This record gives sequence, structure tokens and C-alpha cells, in this order.
Amino acid sequence: MRTFSHCADSKCKHEGTKDTKANLFKRPVPLSGAGINKCFFVFFVFFVFAFILGLVADVRLDTWLDVACLFKTRSEAQKACKLGKIRVNGAAAKPHRDVKVGDELEINRPMGRKQLVTVLGLADSHISKAEARLLYEDRSPKPTAEEIEIRRMERIYRAAATPPTRPDRDMRRTLRRLKRGD
Repeated sequence: MRTFSHCADSKCKHEGTKDTKANLFKRPVPLSGAGINKCFFVFFVFFVFAFILGLVADVRLDTWLDVACLFKTRSEAQKACKLGKIRVNGAAAKPHRDVKVGDELEINRPMGRKQLVTVLGLADSHISKAEARLLYEDRSPKPTAEEIEIRRMERIYRAAATPPTRPDRDMRRTLRRLKRGD
């Protein structure tokens, strides 16, 4: 059993009482005759305002990245966090870190690109993409013409370097001969 010490009011009648089933209903302090426990009312009002202001809502970083459609899946976001590709307010972030409104995220994308994002809202369940875009502000600088050209050339090179289909029987035999040196 524990004793109550949560009330700042020195006249609170349940200060120091034991927390038992019998005492749960014996300790209400009426609030202007309404029969509402004064401490319960204060805590309830505090939590309602805290929830409205966003002080209580905790959302994991990997969940938020998935919901905000910055990664396709939560597991991809989790992997990116574990590999150190995501920084929150300049510090490396783990997937279980809580995200707050106003946090600044730096996401390292492939080919050296960096995406700078400011958190504007929180959500822990999937929403439409239009609503998801409202959860953050993308502050990434626009790519220069040179960067766009480099990306285009890389795409062309990757397309030419990868074979269009699986090698057929004749191609496999030719490749085997080349490897053996025949």
C-alpha cells in the first residue's frame, strides 16, 4: 500500500491515508457541494489542458517518420535510426526517442542528399498523405541544376548497368566460360 502525498493543499483530508479499496470512496473532498473530489478535479483539468497543448502526447520517432510518410514503413524508419541516418536537434536519434513539436530532423538520404524537416504536429496512427504533409515543414534546399544533372546521369548509368532480365541458358553458359577462362 502507498500513502497519498500528491495534494498541495495543506487542508486535504486524505493526505497520508492508505490506498485501499475501502479508502478510495471515503476520501472525496466536495468542491462547492458538487460531490467532486477536489484533487481529482485539479488533476483532470491539468491533463486536459496538457493534452490540448500537446504536452502529454508521446510519439516514437520511427512511428512518426512512418505516419508522416517520410519512410515507406516503420521498419525502414527504424533501420535508418539505428544506422545513424537521422539526427534530431543535431544529435543522433534512436528509434524509441519521443518526438516533440518544434524538433528539427535531419534525414540523410541516398547519394549524399539531406532532408531538413521541422515537426509541426504529432500523430501515432496512419492518416492520409495530404494530412501527413501537414505534420512537418520541409526546409530542404532546392537542388541545383548541377545536382539534378548528376542524379539524371546516375539513373541512366544504373539502368544500363543492370541486366534487363535473368540470363537465359546460353548467356549462363557464356558467363561460365568467361569465368573459367575458356
